[in-house]
Amino acid sequence: MKRLDENKPYTYHHAIDSISKALSTYYKDPYIYALSVISSVTKMDKQFILVNMDNPLSIKQIKLVTNIENRLFQSYPLSYILGNIDFYRENYVITESVLIPRPETELIVEEAITFVNNFNKKRQFKILEIGTGSGCISISILNNIKNNNVQIVATDISESALKIAQRNVNINLQKSRRSRIMFVEQDILTELPSECFDLIISNPPYIPLDEYKKLEKSLYYEPEIALTDFSNGLRFYKRLALSVKNNLNTGGMAIFEIHSMNTENTLKVFKEILGKKTILMILKDTFGRDRFLKILT
Repeated sequence: MKRLDENKPYTYHHAIDSISKALSTYYKDPYIYALSVISSVTKMDKQFILVNMDNPLSIKQIKLVTNIENRLFQSYPLSYILGNIDFYRENYVITESVLIPRPETELIVEEAITFVNNFNKKRQFKILEIGTGSGCISISILNNIKNNNVQIVATDISESALKIAQRNVNINLQKSRRSRIMFVEQDILTELPSECFDLIISNPPYIPLDEYKKLEKSLYYEPEIALTDFSNGLRFYKRLALSVKNNLNTGGMAIFEIHSMNTENTLKVFKEILGKKTILMILKDTFGRDRFLKILT
C-alpha cells in the first residue's frame, strides 16, 4: 500500500483505489470488488461509502486494509477474504473448508428447478447431491422451486464443509423448509447411497492430478479434495455412474459438472456402466465449453 502523509486522513477513496490496484490483475471490474472489500472492513453499505468517499478510516481499519491488500498480492481469493459469495439468487458463507462456487455451476440449479417443477407434485420428490460443499446447489434449488414436496439428501466427505452448509441453511432457508434438507457425511468412493432418488446432482473433483499441479496459485487455497481426484479425473465419475445405475428412479434425471477437456473419456465411463439405452447429453456453459453431463432414464 502506498504510504500517504501521516498528517492527512486515509479515506474510503484512498482505500478503494489501493485495493483496486491489487485486484486489477485478476478482475475486469476491480473497483466494484474493492468497494465490497471496504464495505466489509467498515461495516457500512456500499451506497453510504459512495456518498461519503472522503470519510477517514480508523487506524484499525487501515491495518486491516493493508493486510487484505498483501493477501491479494499473494493470490489469496477475494471470496475467502469477504467470507461470502453470491450464487444464483442467494448469498453464501464460505471459508477455506469449501470450494468457491462458480457462476457456471448455476446451470445445474436451473436444470434441477425446471425438472422438479415439471414433476408430479402429488408424491414426494427426492434429490441426492453428492459433494455438497457449501450447500449452495441444494439450498438454491430448495429455495426456488414451486414443489413443496421435495426432500434433499446432501452428502460430503468433509465434516467442516457440512458445518458451513448447515450455516447456509440457517441463513438462506425459512425455518419451515430447513427440515427438507439433510446433510450426511459420506465418501462416495467407498460407499454408495442405500435409497433411490428422482434427481442426482454433483460437481465432483474432476481435475487430473498432473493438471492440478500446474494450476494458478489462487486455486491452491481451495480444498484440494474438492478439485482433484488425485488420479486421471475419472474416479468420481465411475462412482457417480454406479450411483445412477443403482440409485436413480426410472423417469429420473442426473446432472453432473464435467471437465471440458475430458468429455469423451467421461462419456465412455458412463456408457460402459449404464449401457446404450440411457440418454446422455452434454450441456455447454456460457462460454460455449462442455460443462455438464445430463442423464435421463
